[in-house]
Amino acid sequence: MPVDSNYAPRGKVAFIVLSPEGLPVAYRQARNIVLRNGAGLIAKLFAGAPNAVAVNQVRVGFATEAASTDVTSLTPPPGNITPEQLSTAIEPQDFTIITDQANAVKVTVSATFKPT
Repeated sequence: MPVDSNYAPRGKVAFIVLSPEGLPVAYRQARNIVLRNGAGLIAKLFAGAPNAVAVNQVRVGFATEAASTDVTSLTPPPGNITPEQLSTAIEPQDFTIITDQANAVKVTVSATFKPT
């Protein structure tokens, strides 16, 4: 049975860069996609697969062109930063799950991004 590509996991992301004093200095908001490996993780969690690990990190890319879900590496920003450095740990308390909206379950993650 073919799957309609409109059902691919998607989301919205907002980044706020704060100064050391806690003041906003930059803001970016965009739609994002869930890459194939992330979608596989979600499927394993739904299935209760052995050794399925909860979402415990966020990875951020800096691509200027749309990507397909088959991409396996994030685009780093200009400079000497590798794609492997574009991740940060997140904890269970960073998640909020909202289930009172029609036709949707909303999961928000609020965490400080600290690239490795």
